[in-house]
Amino acid sequence: MKSVQCYKKSYKLRSFQVVLLFLFVASNLFSSTENENLSKNKISLSDFPSWYTVLGGQAVAKPVKTSYGFAVVSDGRLLSACSEKGDILWQKGLKQKSSPYFISGYSDTLYLVSQNGILMMFNPTGMILWEHKLKEYPVENLILGND
Repeated sequence: MKSVQCYKKSYKLRSFQVVLLFLFVASNLFSSTENENLSKNKISLSDFPSWYTVLGGQAVAKPVKTSYGFAVVSDGRLLSACSEKGDILWQKGLKQKSSPYFISGYSDTLYLVSQNGILMMFNPTGMILWEHKLKEYPVENLILGND
């Protein structure tokens, strides 16, 4: 009977040791994965540009990427082009307020829809190439097609 009791005690002790070992290994495995994931997602100051540019008004649409940097349209009826370093390359006043529908096309042409539903195309220097009154106001951003 004593041997059966000793066996039960040693079995319980070994089971407990196996469970502890499993928990120790699992905690190390998950904590190293978690630490690796956290270090990958860290944001440092080098992730942000080292410059800023003050433009007239709030941006109406997301800035669009161009070969020279980016272009942005603001609620102050202003279309601005900036270099990658944030230097303002040019600014053009707009006749009408802009809608949020603003994209960059081939060869850095810019397309903008005004709040009045006028589609405008600008060349890379900000000069209007053409305007067209839309029959219906867009409900989503513009998409260029190959015609």
